[in-house]
Amino acid sequence: MDMKEILKQLRRPFPYEDIDWKVQVTNKDKTQGMAVPYLDSRAIQNRLDEAVGPMNWTNEFLLWQEKSQVCGIGLYDAERGAWVMKYDGAENTDIEPVKGGLSDSFKRAAVLWGIGRYLYDMASIWVAIEPIGTSGKGSRIKKEEYAKLRRHYDNSVAALSGGGTVPGKAQGQDAMQTAPAANPPENVIEYDYIVKSASDSGKSVYLKLVAKDGREVSVYAKKGDTGLVSGTKLRKAKLEKKQADFGPYYTMPEYEIAA
Repeated sequence: MDMKEILKQLRRPFPYEDIDWKVQVTNKDKTQGMAVPYLDSRAIQNRLDEAVGPMNWTNEFLLWQEKSQVCGIGLYDAERGAWVMKYDGAENTDIEPVKGGLSDSFKRAAVLWGIGRYLYDMASIWVAIEPIGTSGKGSRIKKEEYAKLRRHYDNSVAALSGGGTVPGKAQGQDAMQTAPAANPPENVIEYDYIVKSASDSGKSVYLKLVAKDGREVSVYAKKGDTGLVSGTKLRKAKLEKKQADFGPYYTMPEYEIAA
């Protein structure tokens, strides 16, 4: 199998059964959350095994600045007679820090090979959520929302693949899915980003923003705007990339609060 065919196999959509969901951001009263699809490491490992064989891919990890992990995934290119590596990194997580960093960096390196990259192109979807435990610090998707998430996933995959077969479904009446007509409700507020978290950073406020497609970006904004809190929707946001001794960073000199 040549590299072109291998890449095609790696980029195939996954069946719904391989997809997990997490709450990315919530509204202010924590009754609704943005559900984001993701793959676990085992699904990615299985895809690599299927596409190139267990002996024809490898990975390695590097510690970066004592709090981040860098992962490289390599495929053997028979035409070149050499290994081709692609690297990406992730910060350690709050829960099981090192293990979380290793897992996240592996997933990000897999995206560089096209594995699960289509998930970033799926439109965001809001679902009903409920608190985890009594602390109120975490949220999870309500069980009755998973049928809605499956329909959303199947429709999105079919639309992104040009109306092709939804993976994991048998041929027949339900094998083909089409995306619903784009007629948003009148009360939908247009926005570019949602504030996931905000924290004091001296003369600035440090924000973690989430775009509509689920991608995260960290930025610095001027202090003083009390509207920059978790759950706030922003539009007309202008991000500027700057350089410092510690590396590149982003500022947000202009924005409007949508809701």
